[in-house]
Amino acid sequence: MIYRLTNDNNETWECELVIGRWKTGSVSVRDDLGNPPVGRYYLTIEMRPPSEQPESVQSIIGKNGELLRGAYVKQVWNKEGRYKTVIYKAQISINP
Repeated sequence: MIYRLTNDNNETWECELVIGRWKTGSVSVRDDLGNPPVGRYYLTIEMRPPSEQPESVQSIIGKNGELLRGAYVKQVWNKEGRYKTVIYKAQISINP
């Protein structure tokens, strides 16, 4: 799952959770941002495309995510074609 925070200035912090462990730290449009400052953010949590998942996961969700169900399942298109994935979006605040 990809966790992404974006503020009103389009500065973005992102990390990835891979099978129970954090894979990457913060990533930003500016190298010097560090941790997100106090303020309003848009949180997006998104599953990697099914084609990037291990075969053990694809056997559960389907080769194109066709077996995914629920309120956060979305149909998406990319250069490889159409697939289903899980996307959750919310507005949050970071306070001191």
